[in-house]
Amino acid sequence: MEQVRLLLAIVLSFLVFLVWQFFFTEKKTDQPVEPTKKVEQPKEAPVKKTVIVPEKKLDIEKRLIDEKETAEEDDHKSRFIRVNTPLYSVVVSEKGAAFKSFTLQNYRKEIDKNSELFEMISPDVNSGTVLSGFEQNSIRGLEDRVFTVDSKYDVIGVEAQKREVVFIYQSKDGILVEKKYVFYADSYVIGMMVSIKNGSNAPIKDNIFLSLMNITSDDKRMYGFEGPSAMIGDKIEEVKPKKVKEKNIFSGDLKWVAIQDRYFISSIIPKEPVEATMKLDIDENGVLMNRYVSNEMVIQPGNEKLFEYELYF
Repeated sequence: MEQVRLLLAIVLSFLVFLVWQFFFTEKKTDQPVEPTKKVEQPKEAPVKKTVIVPEKKLDIEKRLIDEKETAEEDDHKSRFIRVNTPLYSVVVSEKGAAFKSFTLQNYRKEIDKNSELFEMISPDVNSGTVLSGFEQNSIRGLEDRVFTVDSKYDVIGVEAQKREVVFIYQSKDGILVEKKYVFYADSYVIGMMVSIKNGSNAPIKDNIFLSLMNITSDDKRMYGFEGPSAMIGDKIEEVKPKKVKEKNIFSGDLKWVAIQDRYFISSIIPKEPVEATMKLDIDENGVLMNRYVSNEMVIQPGNEKLFEYELYF
């Protein structure tokens, strides 16, 4: 009997425990599983880039045009045209349409009759003389550009009549420059015409110049004036080479500009004297420049302007 009571007590205790669990104990809910957090990699510091400031569009275009023109002209070998007259022999280069040599037929370097003929242009003047250009660079470096000569002959003889030789240059934007020389058999005077035809889309507003170049003498035994000179109005201006740096600009009614030595002279004479400027310079090698600069001109698109001079060598 005691065993039955013990078994009954155990069963009742178990039932009480189950009831307690069911009604009084909080049910344990499933906790949501946290998603795996993505571990972010540390960001790399931004790389500083060197910023290159571009050139202005117009500057780039101008530089490319200049480089292209220079490259093309390097491929165009300059011709040398020799013009022989009874009085002189002159060599004109297509580069700048400049005089590279001017030899007098009736004068010699020395008294000896077998001495070489007298050369008026020093070989130390690499550019030659009678250079033309624009003071404000409407055509940049025109004096170094390669022109095209209209003659198929490299040697031209002038025996009994005048001969014309024409050199032409056209820029990429359509500006046409024509330098015409007229040589005479019986005169040291040489006719010269410079024509500017504006085939571009913009007006040309500039000053045209002509430059004489030659070396100065270092012979201290020489007497008399040597150097650049001009006739301005009724006054002759003579500037000693050592004084060029002190005063090198002269303006007024220019009748001619020149470079002279004791016996000889090379000069530019405008057909009609007008208000103009003479500019002088001398470099460290003693090469002297005497530049005739016209007053500012304006040539509208489609128009042309002619400048007439005489050269006297």
